[in-house]
Amino acid sequence: MLPDYVKTKSEVQGLYNDLFEHYLKKHSGPISEIRSYKVFEGENTSIIRPEGHEDITQMQSASSTFELKYDEVPSLTLEKIAYKLESAAKEMADQQVQHFYETISKAVESAGNTVSGGPLTAERILEVMETIQIDFDKNGQATLPQIHIGPEQEDLLKREFSRLETEPDLKDRWTQVMFQHRENWRARENSRKLVG
Repeated sequence: MLPDYVKTKSEVQGLYNDLFEHYLKKHSGPISEIRSYKVFEGENTSIIRPEGHEDITQMQSASSTFELKYDEVPSLTLEKIAYKLESAAKEMADQQVQHFYETISKAVESAGNTVSGGPLTAERILEVMETIQIDFDKNGQATLPQIHIGPEQEDLLKREFSRLETEPDLKDRWTQVMFQHRENWRARENSRKLVG
């Protein structure tokens, strides 16, 4: 009877799991930076909004297949295993990313926080910034939202943010928008302190 090498197999499995997680994060793009939690059972999750409304999100399965054929084993290398792991991780990440953006789209539409139509401009960025809630840290720095765009729009976004910093009318409007958000945040904080 051949030895089983249980400990070695467990260590190798752990390394493969870590590598798979690395590739999953790599292919998840900006959503990989969002804090996540493991949910071990149930069919949905929910969020209680500040106004008391409960948003329920249905769980959705994301899966991929990692397959090794018997005739591949003699020529199997770490590079080939890594390639297969990355392919499986990309397949799963694509499913997760699609579900994430579909869920976000539904949430902002139901909340009435959509700004649609027209090109991506500094004016459009300001219009969006006026419709969302912005919080501030203990040092008074705004916690600005992430902006998710396709790679083909990165240069355009940089150019439009540059306009917000350099064109006097846009810069003044940005300052006014941020001032109003700071005042709203202070009111929320004061209300929270009075209640607690």
